[in-house]
Amino acid sequence: MGGGSGGGSTTASTVPEYARPYVETMLGATQQQLFNTTKGADGTTEITGFKPYTPYSTDPTQYFAGPSSLTTGAYNEAAGMQTPGQFGGATGLAGAAGQGALGTVNPAMGYGGMGSRYGRQGANIGMGALGYGGMGAGLGAEAAGAGERYAQQATSPESMGAYMSPYMQNVVDTQKSAAIRDYQKAMPGLAAQQIKAGAFGGTRGAVERAEAQRNLASQLQGIQATGQQQAFQNAQQAQQFGANLGLQGLQAGMQGAGLGLQGISGALAGTAQGMQGAQAGLQGVNAAQAGYGLANTAAQNLANIGTQQQQADLARMNFQNQLGQQQQQYQQNLINQQIQDYATQQQYPLMQLGFMSNMLRGLPMQASTTQTYQAQPSGAQQALGMGLGALGAYKAFA
Repeated sequence: MGGGSGGGSTTASTVPEYARPYVETMLGATQQQLFNTTKGADGTTEITGFKPYTPYSTDPTQYFAGPSSLTTGAYNEAAGMQTPGQFGGATGLAGAAGQGALGTVNPAMGYGGMGSRYGRQGANIGMGALGYGGMGAGLGAEAAGAGERYAQQATSPESMGAYMSPYMQNVVDTQKSAAIRDYQKAMPGLAAQQIKAGAFGGTRGAVERAEAQRNLASQLQGIQATGQQQAFQNAQQAQQFGANLGLQGLQAGMQGAGLGLQGISGALAGTAQGMQGAQAGLQGVNAAQAGYGLANTAAQNLANIGTQQQQADLARMNFQNQLGQQQQQYQQNLINQQIQDYATQQQYPLMQLGFMSNMLRGLPMQASTTQTYQAQPSGAQQALGMGLGALGAYKAFA
């Protein structure tokens, strides 16, 4: 069962007869497992080549578990993921809020400038009011002074004398002269009456003449007093008239100052209304800006909601992907076990032959070796020897 080059020696191993059926059966089974064989014309078995390797599958995808439904769903959802819709609304609101807020700047500045102008105008009018107030106060003080001066003049003879007519004494003197002339005219008649009554030159006559003189003096005093009283009254009236005229002028000035103050008050009221209007405009602008601020806040909230939604979607997809990977790994483990089982099935016959070989090698078999010489083998014999090399090596080892 061995071979060598031409002229060489051949070593033959003999197998005990009791083990020959087992050895031949094992070798035949080994031959069937390792080689493709065919029956020759003489009924012998010829080896045509090694049996090809038989893979678990010629489809590479059969070696790997495909993605699970959860994984596929996560992949599809991730592929279809887009920017959150809230971002568009948030962008629109933020843009509108920004443009609107910028649009309120010029009106706010206009209202602020208007309020500032009204404030300056009110300040100027207030200064005018101070002028009119000072004027009214001055006229009031002057009126008080005029009243006090009138009171002083009314009790001062010198002041009253200034108001008396310079012709008053002439009128009194004229009246006195007339009274004296009347006295002088009456004296001859009185003397005639005394003579007629026989009393001229006597005590009674002297008494009557003295009475007549006393009456004349009393009349002259009355004329002087009446003239002075009338002059005083006239002076007092003139003084009062002048004082009244002064007071009336002062009152007219005070009334004018009051009218000026009223006009200024009206101007201040108009200025105040203008400032109120400007403030109302500013309040409207502030309200608009507050509304735009709320819109901007809403835009931020929408953006945050969109971000949170996207993060929640990503977390859900990651969780689905993890579960899908677990499912896929479970399927891969099943495939790996199937491949391992298939490889074990392929190796099982050889394992059994190895076990049988081990059993045979454990038997007490003796081998005898003989040396023979044979001619150089032909090419066919060499090919056959190469094909059976493994079998010869196994037999030699056994």
